[in-house]
Amino acid sequence: MLGGVAVQVARSWIRVAALRQHTPIAKKVLSPVTMSRMDICRGNLFPRVMAAGITTTTKESGHSPTATTKAQKKAKASQRAAEAREKTKAKSQAKHERLMAQKKADAERKKVDKEKAKEKAKALLLKEKERKKVEKEKEAARAEKQRIAALRRPLVKRPKSTWQIFLQEFMAKHKSEHGKASLPESARLAKVEFMSLSETQKERLHMLREADKARYADDIQSLLETRGVEGILEENKRVRRLKKARGTSRSFLVQVPGLPKRPGNAYGFFLKDASTLFPEAKGMPIADRARFLGDRFRALSVDDRRKYDDSAKQALDQYAADRKKFFQEVTEKYGSDLTAGP
Repeated sequence: MLGGVAVQVARSWIRVAALRQHTPIAKKVLSPVTMSRMDICRGNLFPRVMAAGITTTTKESGHSPTATTKAQKKAKASQRAAEAREKTKAKSQAKHERLMAQKKADAERKKVDKEKAKEKAKALLLKEKERKKVEKEKEAARAEKQRIAALRRPLVKRPKSTWQIFLQEFMAKHKSEHGKASLPESARLAKVEFMSLSETQKERLHMLREADKARYADDIQSLLETRGVEGILEENKRVRRLKKARGTSRSFLVQVPGLPKRPGNAYGFFLKDASTLFPEAKGMPIADRARFLGDRFRALSVDDRRKYDDSAKQALDQYAADRKKFFQEVTEKYGSDLTAGP
């Protein structure tokens, strides 16, 4: 029985296929017939019900199920296309936003890097300026130190005393035997040995001192011939200014032989008589003694003070005459045009 049904279905399929080429209804019915064939192959024995349903649906709606499916598929395809376009648009928008954010971040980073580079360059420039300033200050300090050292360096080395000569020899000997020692320690040890020197050793030290004094006189003579008295006095003046500016207690002045020394004032002449007039001040400390004698000098009457003023004026006049005479002798001896200022 199944074989006969299959033959009838096959013949119907062939007839429908032939009609499909010439009539629209055959084209619409072809797909349901194909589905019926599949149902029959699966064991469905009621193809007429399906055919009746298809006929009823076609009569009632006037449209075939195939047209409805295509419309649904088209609508779904259109929806999927729209969704795809929306998705693509969203992706493009997101990508654009990411690119804009990346560009903004890059711009911010470049700006920050530029600011950092600018700050770094500024810091380096400031550091270079500070370094140059420090170098300049160091150079100025070195120049000042050299200038001060040159001013502190005496034009002529003064002659040494017997103690200085002995101390120099003792320190050299002690350094070779026991190593380097501090000056106070060396002086303490040298003092003990210096006090126990024999007459022969003392005589040798005196001979060395006299030789050094002769060397000093020769150096002064050479200095007078090269720089003159005025040059030496100007140098001494600069050394005094340096001493006052730096607050040092030592000054390396060149003592010009034969140059008259400036006398003291009225108070200096008063101090010469102080030991006779005020014997009670002899045992006082230096500060108390100076305060005591200063008060007594200020308490002098006009008549008592006139004596000291006259002595000071007379000594100053004598100093001016002696200084003028000294410069005249130097001018005649060295042939230099020197002035004898006050």
